Amino acid sequence: ASGGSQASQEIRKLEQEKRDLDSHADAVQKALKLRKQSERAAQSLAASAWHDAAEAVRDWLEFQDDLDKDPRVETYAGSYSLKQLDSTYSKLKAVLLEKYEDAVQKSNLQSLGSLTPILSILRLEHEGVRLYKVYLELILDKTLPEAAKIPDKKMPAFAPMAKIYNAAVAVLRHHLPMVSQCLYKAEGAAAVVQLVHAKTEVAVLPVLKAYVEEKQLSRVAATATQIYDCLEERYTGRNIEDDHDESEADCGFAKRIGSLADVDTAMDETAKILQSSQAYGRFLQHTIAEVNKARRLRHDQNIQRARIERESHEWATWEKMQETKDDYHDL
Repeated sequence: ASGGSQASQEIRKLEQEKRDLDSHADAVQKALKLRKQSERAAQSLAASAWHDAAEAVRDWLEFQDDLDKDPRVETYAGSYSLKQLDSTYSKLKAVLLEKYEDAVQKSNLQSLGSLTPILSILRLEHEGVRLYKVYLELILDKTLPEAAKIPDKKMPAFAPMAKIYNAAVAVLRHHLPMVSQCLYKAEGAAAVVQLVHAKTEVAVLPVLKAYVEEKQLSRVAATATQIYDCLEERYTGRNIEDDHDESEADCGFAKRIGSLADVDTAMDETAKILQSSQAYGRFLQHTIAEVNKARRLRHDQNIQRARIERESHEWATWEKMQETKDDYHDL
């Protein structure tokens, strides 16, 4: 029994030494990587290799928690390397945001396409969403009013409305994928959808209002209701004593509303307006559903990752408690 107890203590001691060595080796490895990335980040920044510099600085950003958990990483890496990484990050952040703002003002999509992923690497998603919204506002403020113009008064109202909806759909299809991939941590996709839809409503409502006023739909609807009541009374026998002339057999439908051909044309135009709005609405609902689906997937992944980390921590704590309990029994 005494020999078994002593062997058990020696095994636990060896296991503890192995864990300490692994932890020490991990700290050394992280410190060496920080030193290497410090030089790489400085050289890439000097060479204007923004993506390489961001990749080098990303390791430093990810190691910030490890610096707090294990002070040996900071000691082994050295204050010079850490200060150089901090300085490189500050300079890189200022340069990239300046270039991003310049690309937004010039509507340089190529520059935005190359700079947006870098902002995500540097954890500047909120700044990226703010600036990207400015860029989209410049595009929408130009394209939507142009689409709403009616060069010919004979052009039906559904034509400019359809152009507005098509322009909004084109903006979402073109820009939403990159924003969803690079700026999702700042809810960039939701912000873009809200912005485009708000701008679309502002552009469409005046066109629809002008159509309603031009066609005098409120008056026509009230008149049509009166004619319907008149026809219903006549042909259901509730107003038999009323003697109408042959010219008023339609209760003034042709005089006050127009011919059936005119009504059919107006109804077709109204139907096309409704179809355009419904098609845009379906596309918007589908886009919102996809954005929410991606958000749920990322949320579930974060929950699963947190659960695995919690279970690993609980398992390590349980093992430590078992070792303490075994030591107590040995005594």
